[in-house]
Order: sequence, then structure tokens, then C-alpha cells
Amino acid sequence: MSQPPPLPREDDPFAPVFVVGYMHSGTTLLHNMLAAHPSVFAAADETRFFGYLPLITELYPDLGDDGTLADLIAMVMDLIAHGDPARLRAAPRRYRPAGYDDAGDAIAAVIDAIGPDRRYGMVFRRTFEHLARRAGKTRWLEKTPQHVFTIDDILRDIPGARFVEIVRDPRDILASKKKRKQAMRGRVATQADQIKALERVYEPLWESLEWRLALRAGQQAAARYPDRVHSLRYEDLVADPERVLAAACAFAGLDFSPDMLDVRWWNTAEGDRSGRTGVVSDAVGRWQRSLSVPEVAVCQRVTGAQLRRAGYPVVPVPARAWPGALGLAIRAGFGLIDRLIRRWRLGGTPFLKNTLKNYARELRKLVRG
Repeated sequence: MSQPPPLPREDDPFAPVFVVGYMHSGTTLLHNMLAAHPSVFAAADETRFFGYLPLITELYPDLGDDGTLADLIAMVMDLIAHGDPARLRAAPRRYRPAGYDDAGDAIAAVIDAIGPDRRYGMVFRRTFEHLARRAGKTRWLEKTPQHVFTIDDILRDIPGARFVEIVRDPRDILASKKKRKQAMRGRVATQADQIKALERVYEPLWESLEWRLALRAGQQAAARYPDRVHSLRYEDLVADPERVLAAACAFAGLDFSPDMLDVRWWNTAEGDRSGRTGVVSDAVGRWQRSLSVPEVAVCQRVTGAQLRRAGYPVVPVPARAWPGALGLAIRAGFGLIDRLIRRWRLGGTPFLKNTLKNYARELRKLVRG
């Protein structure tokens, strides 16, 4: 595998932190902790910007055109402020991003900051920096789990970026996604909810394979950029939050404060925002109560050596589990077709093409690995 060129030295006063990993790995918890730092400006939710670049480049093809550039900046401002993934598939249009009284002035300021270097990643960077400066913050934070696959792309435009990767037992991830699918059944209504519903598809084989790909992507990025990627385990974070978060803060160049641990609790699996605060560990090992034996068998078969290397013990699986595991594998084939059809229905050909390009990219990495 070819090595990327060395990163340029850059004194970035707004050096961002990206929280990455795999879905349901505790990225929201880690994001909320880091966002509690008084110097940090954080996006409201996942932007998914770099993962959707194939789609974005189709919607905004000519950044040399001032109108197109202004439209893209406005979309990114909305994305940062509201975290609505539906904005990524909206047709470009002249509009003022919601919640900004001075949107025109803000867009003009971002265009000036971008200068002649009109790359998509630079638009994202300068927009975030402007909003952070406007909020009186000196650092900015973004959390999109899938950005673990695009670390190379991000560092090309933001050489000063830092990545904090969180890893979790894939069996607990399956348990969380299974619970979320059950809890959200029948509640899909808005366009944004329809996009989020794509993530509620629960197929143990595909979830396990994607966890394996995400873990490998993080490991490869850490090997290429050891001073840019810091990895931690969800289980360690909830067991000893002060020590683990302090280490992440030291890596990111942030002063740790115990107040950062007093975060609002949000059960991602159930979509439940409540008044509960603090760090809890009651979700560790939930898979032992939630998953069927065939589901465990599929997960362990797919993740295999990566599961062990990440420090998670493999449990014995009885022979009677394998017929059921085979059934899950067959169902996964139809599940992939269903995912692609739903993406096409939701976002048309551009949305489907974006999905296929991302799948092809990760499969190539898996084969090369």
C-alpha cells in the first residue's frame, strides 16, 4: 500500500477535532464530552460532509462560479447548525441558511477566507472556522462516525486536524442497533427521519463487516498519521471516564475539566433525550441478553481476528447456531438490495451513486488489505 505524502507543518489556530468510529460506538457520548469544553464550537449533529462528497460535487459542480460557491457555503452553514442530513440531497438553490440574520455577510466573509483555493474541503473548513470565530471559540468539533473512512481526504484540506476514534465491542453495537430498530418501528415520518431510517436496517452480517472495515480504516490511518489519530475504547471510557477523556484532551490540545463529564445522557438506540446526566456503563455486555446465538455466531465469524486484537473475547458458539447463521447470511443478500432500492427511492440516482461509490471504495480497501 502506497504511503501518503507527509503532512505540511501548519500552525492552525482553529485546529479541529473529528470524532470518528463506527455507528453506535459511543461517538455521541464522546462528542458531548468534548463539546462541553469552553473553547470548543461544535456542530449540532453529524454533517457527513466528506462521506457525501461524490453527491456534493454533483450538486455543486463548479466552485469557480460565485453563486454555486455561495450556495454550497449556505448549505454547509445549515448543516453545521442543524445537522439535518436531508440538506445534503437538496437541489442547490439561492437561499439564506436558517438561523443567521447576517447570512449574506457571513457567506461573503467565508468566500474571502477561501480565496482562490476553492476546494470542497476548504469550503467546509473555512465555513466552520468562521462560525467558531463568530461564537467566540478557538477550536471546532465535528462528529460523523463514517469520517473514519475519509481521514486522508480531510487531512488534505485540513492538515492540522486531530481525530479521536472510539471503538466498541461489535456485539454490543449489534444489540444497540437491534434495539433501535425495534424502538423506532413505525415512527418514520419526515424526510430527515427517512434518511436516518436507512441506518436502522439491522443485518448482523453487514453491520459486522462494516465494523471490521471501520476498525481497519482507523488502524491504517493511525499507522500513517500517528500524531493525528488517537484511539480509545468505549468500555474504557465509561469505566474510567476521567482518565480516558483526559488523555483524549491532551492529545487534542485541550485542557481537561471534570465538568466535561457532566454530560446529558442520550440513548441513541431508542432516540431518547432525557434529563439524565453523567457517564453510565450499563450498556456494556448488553449483547449477552439481546442477541440470539446465530447473531453472535455471524458477528464473531465476520469480525474474527479483529475482534480479538481489539481486546474483546470470543465466546464459544454451539454447532446448532450455524443453520440460523446461514439463514441470516442469506437474508443479508436481500437486505443489501433493499438498502440500495430505498436509497434510490429517497434520493434518486445521485444518492444511490454516492452509496455505490462509497461501498466500492471500502471494498477496494478491504481487498488491498
